[in-house]
Order: sequence, then structure tokens, then C-alpha cells
Amino acid sequence: MCFGYCKFTKNTVPVSIKPFIECIPNFSEGRNEKVIDSIVQAMDSIKNAGVLHVDIGYDANRTVITVGGTPEAVFHSAGAGIREAIKHIDMGQQQGEHPRLGAVDVCPFVALQGIRPSELVRAVDEFADQLAADCNIPIYMYGDSARKPDRSALSAIRKGEYEGLPDKLKRTDGLPDLGPHGFNRRFGALTMGVRDLMIAYNIHLDTEDVSIAKSIAADLRESGRMVQMDGGKKRKPGRFSKLKAIGWSMASYGWSQVSMNVMDYEAAPLHEIYELTRKRAEFYGVSVQGSELIGMAPLKAMQQTGRFYAEKAGAYGELEDEKWMSFAVQGLGLDRLGPIRLEDRIIEYVAEKKGFLIV
Repeated sequence: MCFGYCKFTKNTVPVSIKPFIECIPNFSEGRNEKVIDSIVQAMDSIKNAGVLHVDIGYDANRTVITVGGTPEAVFHSAGAGIREAIKHIDMGQQQGEHPRLGAVDVCPFVALQGIRPSELVRAVDEFADQLAADCNIPIYMYGDSARKPDRSALSAIRKGEYEGLPDKLKRTDGLPDLGPHGFNRRFGALTMGVRDLMIAYNIHLDTEDVSIAKSIAADLRESGRMVQMDGGKKRKPGRFSKLKAIGWSMASYGWSQVSMNVMDYEAAPLHEIYELTRKRAEFYGVSVQGSELIGMAPLKAMQQTGRFYAEKAGAYGELEDEKWMSFAVQGLGLDRLGPIRLEDRIIEYVAEKKGFLIV
């Protein structure tokens, strides 16, 4: 298995490695099982691509689908899912905790093996151009695919969310990069682009007080918070670089949650995030109630977490997969919402199991 390139750097790629990419579209539907099933089935019907994982969030009203395979096949799979969303999701009726811009809020692509990110950017550009024309939908390009300097960050494009789109589209600086410029009430707008590997990770707090979750998020994230300092307001960075975090409500559980995008798991290891969140929660008089992965994570990120908790428990030396995965699950409380098979959430393991990684 060749995942030396899976830190996803822009190194030279050996020509013998079969190209393998990942696409993780986020659909603004987490409650209607028939709609979700139709999207999953459409995406999983493409030869040389396969759905690796489906994560459904009721409170967020959002489903995150991970598909992997050869670039051309993954584009067909993503297109099939987006077309199903166009048919079935009405943003005029959609409500949920998660920030969103459209029926398909964001559709990121990640180069995992055998293809340079720069090559993937060119391919995604062509795909987005064709999709906007065929489906008549507005598309904003972000990440490495951003066509305007101020659109590299998803949060910058998503500002104002779906409800703010009508006013946004009246401004020259708010027009989409592709597709129609008028407001599409039913679909909203789509954000698409190439980005580095990211881990979506949430920690549960045993309080309904969202202000605590928001404050802890500010303690953790790179952007930190605004504070009064030296006679004026200045930004105080949080603990971890390459970490984005917000606090929101999990009403169906009676919890609040710190929801995070880990942009670099070496700069912000999951176990360090979890342990600091535990300490900050204690400061606010609450406790953590485990955590969850949204989608999938790379092998190395989970190994380092498993080994951290193994050593904390007094287990040293090399551990078999079952052992370190068990320590990772227990240490992070990943089974708090129900049983979890960590091997089904690790990109390399699932991709190899489905026969997509051939070196």
C-alpha cells in the first residue's frame, strides 16, 4: 500500500501508482432516508468508484458521503449524487444546525495517490465547468481551485449562508464563478474545489449551553477570538494551528458540541484536541461525553492517537491493529453514540478492501 504520498504533499508521483482520489460531498439532507438512499445508490453505481462511508447527521440535517476511485469515475459519481440532490432537496424547506449554502453545500476533492494536486485542480476545473452548464447551477470555487483570492476559505464563501444568497447575488463581489447569477431558491449554490486531506471531528459536551461550546471552540481554533487588549480589540489565536472549530447545539441528545475541521492532524493531533477540550470543559463546570468522526480519517492520524492512549494506559511497544484501534476508540470515546468499527473509518483500510489501491 503506497500511502507515503498520503500526507498529500506535492512530491513527484511515481508513474506506476494507480491514480486514486477522494470526494466528500456534503448534502443538506440528514432526515429523509429515501432521499439519502437515492443519492448513495446513484453515487455507488459508477464503475471504478465506490462509496467508502456515509455519515448522516439528524440535528445538522446533513449527510457526508465519501467516495473514492479513479479520477474520471469519481467525477461521474459526484455528478450522479449532485443530480439526485437537485431532484430531491428543496432548500426553501431545509433547516438544520450546520452552516450551509445549498442542497449540496460543498463538494471537495482530495488527491490521495498517483495524481498531483495541481493535476487534480485542472481536472476539477473542467468538471465544474461542465456541471454548471449541464445542471444550470451556480458554483463557487474554493481551496486550491479558488478563482478569486478571497475565496480560498469555505467560510468566506458560505458567509450569510443560503438565506443570504439573494442579497449576495446582487453584489458584483458575490457572484458565483460558474453558472447562472440569479437566485436558485430550490438548490441554492454549490462550493467545489480541491483541498488537502481534512478530518471532520466533533466532541460532545454534557450541557445544552451552546455558549460553552462556542467558547471552547475559540480556545482551540487557530483563529481564536477577539479580545480587548492594549486599548483596542485584537485577535488572540487559539491553541492549535490548522484547526477550525465552532460550537453548536445537538438538541436531540440534549448536548452542545464542539465541531471541528482538522486541516493538519500533525499540527493538531486528535488526542491533544480531545484532552485540551476535556480540561477546558472542566474549567466551565461540564464534562465531555465522547467524540465522533464525521466521514473518514487517515491511518497515521488514528495510529498516533491509539498509541498515545496505549502508552497512557501503560502499554508500550508495537501493538497489533486491533489493540491500538481499541485504545483510540476508548480514549476518544468514539463509541459514545453507538458501536464503531474503526477499521471501517480509516481511508487506507477501506480503499484497499474495495480494491481501489493497486500499487
